[in-house]
Amino acid sequence: MIFLGLHNIVASCAILIILLLIVCTLVGIIVGILNSQVLATMTVGIIYLVSTMFSLFIVTIMLTILRGERKQSHCLALEILTDQLCSSRTIKLSYSFVFGCILVVLSFTTSVLWLSLQEKQRKFAQH
Repeated sequence: MIFLGLHNIVASCAILIILLLIVCTLVGIIVGILNSQVLATMTVGIIYLVSTMFSLFIVTIMLTILRGERKQSHCLALEILTDQLCSSRTIKLSYSFVFGCILVVLSFTTSVLWLSLQEKQRKFAQH
């Protein structure tokens, strides 16, 4: 109802992250590592940072939706419920929120690794 637009934004961010990670990984491995292109490796590291930012958006929006659903008096039911019935409904963090947090950490770590690989490639190219 109120948070339906936020669910659409989360879905759009998730699709964007999947596309970014697939394309980045292919470009990074094929162009950056196999052809030893420093610029491609650096670009992949930066795009991983962008996917980290979108992952953080997803986790923040999911937390906002979770907190907002707890405060609504109608509990997103088909009919308006009393406060006693509404308080009996439990809304808790699910596996998707945990996976979102793990995605943020892994994406940031991978970005740092790609950027450090870029530094190693640059030093190797100078010798």
